[in-house]
Amino acid sequence: MKNNTELSFRQSVDVMFNRASKLLDLKPGLEEKIRVCNATYKVRFGVRLGGKIKTFTGYRSVHSEHIEPVKGGIRYAKSVNQDEVEALAALMTYKCAVVEIPFGGS
Repeated sequence: MKNNTELSFRQSVDVMFNRASKLLDLKPGLEEKIRVCNATYKVRFGVRLGGKIKTFTGYRSVHSEHIEPVKGGIRYAKSVNQDEVEALAALMTYKCAVVEIPFGGS
């Protein structure tokens, strides 16, 4: 369980991004444009299991569409949440950009 001083995964990614962006000469407004996710989708869907219908929640985050297609993985876990999916999408954007792979992050 998190205490009030512990950062979320997404917040820790943003802290690292802020450190890196201070070393770059970014145009005004570009830092915020890069940091935020373009879109996050939350879906709920039903699955029949053992004669009963169970409802599951899923998330899909598109961090950056500056280059398409967008690249990202899929994670199936009971504990996955929007914060984690957005953090992973942001990290994919940054990883692709660092090694000049022509994909946005998803």
